[in-house]
Amino acid sequence: MSKDRLRRALLPTWPPESVSEAMLLLVCAAALGLLIELWALPGGAILAQPRVDDAALALLAALARPMALGLLLALAARTILVIPSSLALGLAALLLVGTWPAPLVEAFTNLPTGALMWLTPVCVAVMALPAARLTRARISRVLLLAFCSALLTAAVAHYDMAHAWLLDAVGGAVRGALVFGISHARREALDSLPLLAFCLLGWVLLGGAEARRLIAAALRGTAWPWLLAGSACLTWGFLVHGAALDAVPGIMLPPAIYAPLGLLGALGASLVLARGWQARRSGAAGDAATGELGIVAVCGLALAYLAGLGSLLAVTLAGGLIAASTLPGANAGPGRALRLAIGALCAVCLYGAGAMAVPGIGLPVVDALTLAGLLGAGTAFAGLAFSARSRMAAAFWLVVLFVALALLALGGGRGDMVGLCGALLGVMLLFLLLPGRTSAGRLGDAALCCLGLLAAATAVFLA
Repeated sequence: MSKDRLRRALLPTWPPESVSEAMLLLVCAAALGLLIELWALPGGAILAQPRVDDAALALLAALARPMALGLLLALAARTILVIPSSLALGLAALLLVGTWPAPLVEAFTNLPTGALMWLTPVCVAVMALPAARLTRARISRVLLLAFCSALLTAAVAHYDMAHAWLLDAVGGAVRGALVFGISHARREALDSLPLLAFCLLGWVLLGGAEARRLIAAALRGTAWPWLLAGSACLTWGFLVHGAALDAVPGIMLPPAIYAPLGLLGALGASLVLARGWQARRSGAAGDAATGELGIVAVCGLALAYLAGLGSLLAVTLAGGLIAASTLPGANAGPGRALRLAIGALCAVCLYGAGAMAVPGIGLPVVDALTLAGLLGAGTAFAGLAFSARSRMAAAFWLVVLFVALALLALGGGRGDMVGLCGALLGVMLLFLLLPGRTSAGRLGDAALCCLGLLAAATAVFLA
């Protein structure tokens, strides 16, 4: 058995037997293409950086485009040829071979720029013909895949131009690009996030039920209110410390805004991992494979790393604690005092993660009002999550939560938000009188109130 695993690790089987094995092929194809480009065109590389962290970010930025292209090609193959995800990803790895000749031709020939621009799409389309025939698909589907592959390759090659044009159209490119503290490598890596988000959206919509089931399972029960509240806390830390540096509205524009968005993606990935791990332990039908969960973990860590090492550590700790608190059966786990402490710690960690994502911020300094508000809000939200039967207990925790939110508003220099906190508290107490209102419903209402307060504060900061 061990020899067979070693052989498969060194020489993967065809067709790939799992999504993780196919993703390994895709990463290898993208990495080999990057190595060929570095060897043939060393002058165009951004990998040589004076600092190790910048070099790692440059590597992520360089791999993001070919990986995004591979995921889009795999999605096209799955949709057009109607094949499993593992086989589609394996075919995409073969199609990425079509990106290898372009740097060699550019380095050793004198072809005009117009011809070089279309060389890679043509090579990928040519590679699609034998690759799709491996699935015994009809010739019409094979030709359609070749055509779509060429279009996707050309679109990804012109992504920077389209991204810049879109930002210019909404007036957001200049101020966001000039935010201090963003190195060239980090800016390149952050600029790739919209492309990767588009790939994820495409796989959720068109990639079959597996991807949708994996995400939906992570948001059941009380998980989505925790995710909303945690997102509001993280964004509040980013916004307040950006305002303290007089960097608003610059940090609310690309590419700086992509850093907290990456942290939010990592926070969601932690919930997916927790639910997938629990499903595997319980032997639930249709649970995610270990390799698939490993892919989610790697993607979540990469997204969090874009915001900085400190943000990665903080959001990883908070995500793990939130995931453990929202698992089914968590009510039989730690005691009430420990759950309240976990809620308070999560609020502090997420606030710190958002603050450290601001360019130019190291370890954030938190004043007494803000610290009291964070500890109170996290404790109150955790208490509200576990006050299932008692309306009096729920009312108490709601009062504590909104007092803590008022303290956060004062600590952030927004005393004008205290009245809105009081008004929302009155509405929540009225909702508490409605018959049949469950604990999960009250928790969701509280999370939506936190999100509403964040939206109002953001509008005031940007005014």
